[in-house]
Amino acid sequence: MKSVNVTFQVDEDVKNAADALFNDLGMSLSMALNLFLRQSVRERGLPFMVSADTPNAVTLAAMDAAE
Repeated sequence: MKSVNVTFQVDEDVKNAADALFNDLGMSLSMALNLFLRQSVRERGLPFMVSADTPNAVTLAAMDAAE
């Protein structure tokens, strides 16, 4: 299968955090993006739930505690 280059803009802090995360998981950013794209194609949509709901105070507190 022929590979192509894809260029996109992302916030530098997000890119650095993603690099660190995927490195910890044993993969490169490129591998992770390929995984995301393949899963999106397989599911014919985003491979995760997208919601406009804003977390309430209880959820925000739980999220803070988890971090």
